[in-house]
Amino acid sequence: EHLAPGLALPSSNQAQLANGSRSYRIQTVNLASLHIRIKKLAGTDLIRAYQGYASYTGMGHDGKAIEPTAPLPYPLVVGETIVEKDIALGNPVDTSKEITLLWDEILPKDLRHAALFLDVTGTPHADAKEGRRSAQAMIQLTDIGLAWKLTTTDAFIYAFSCDTGAPLPGVKIELIGEDANIAGVSTTGMSGLVTIPRSDAMRHLHATLGTDGYLTAFDSTLATVGLWHFPIRYSWNKSTAPVRKAFLFTDRSLYRPGETVHLKGIVRRQDGNAITAQPAAPSRVVVA
Repeated sequence: EHLAPGLALPSSNQAQLANGSRSYRIQTVNLASLHIRIKKLAGTDLIRAYQGYASYTGMGHDGKAIEPTAPLPYPLVVGETIVEKDIALGNPVDTSKEITLLWDEILPKDLRHAALFLDVTGTPHADAKEGRRSAQAMIQLTDIGLAWKLTTTDAFIYAFSCDTGAPLPGVKIELIGEDANIAGVSTTGMSGLVTIPRSDAMRHLHATLGTDGYLTAFDSTLATVGLWHFPIRYSWNKSTAPVRKAFLFTDRSLYRPGETVHLKGIVRRQDGNAITAQPAAPSRVVVA
């Protein structure tokens, strides 16, 4: 009995350095050939394809599962087909073979930055009993890097060049809601920084500079670095209503009958992660 045919891509939705290795690997098992199609996506068509791609990965807004999953019908993805080719693999049955796509060889010569929709279909060896295999990926060739600091209401965005590390001024930041609706637009300053609002209606963030662009989810799935890596104390839970807390202590823990007990108290007001002094007021101590 032969091995089941297999086709695997190294990513589902990934950005690649525009000035990096500019290559993409495809792993195959028991396949005789591959049919490769690539569409170039832009503007609203890119955003809608990006949102629809969640039906393939199964990960929706805020990481919620989408079931059942299904590939995107290639003709329904709006964009220009810039690559369509067949690759004969030529390896024996029950063996694997890796194919590397070199972007500088298969993409148009002047295309340095692009958002691509990759559709790969594999035809099994004649001796294999199972049918065709397919896989899809969204790939963005970009030099735009983004770092962020998040609060419940805002996002502090820093745009920089992945190639040089320098800040990128003039990057247009679009906030995208459902069905590619643009809910807000901001632009980074000379330091590459901009503050933008956050809300539950937001789905994606689209950063563009000239012909370069980068689209990413803008919800709770954003990758972050936990503050526990740093010496910063904060509450894991949501902010509670303000509360007054008191700490009472004596000058020592043991007294003889008739001795005077010296009692002192510290009162503070906690409002979320902030701790402030409580306004002075008469106090009463009850000894039970």
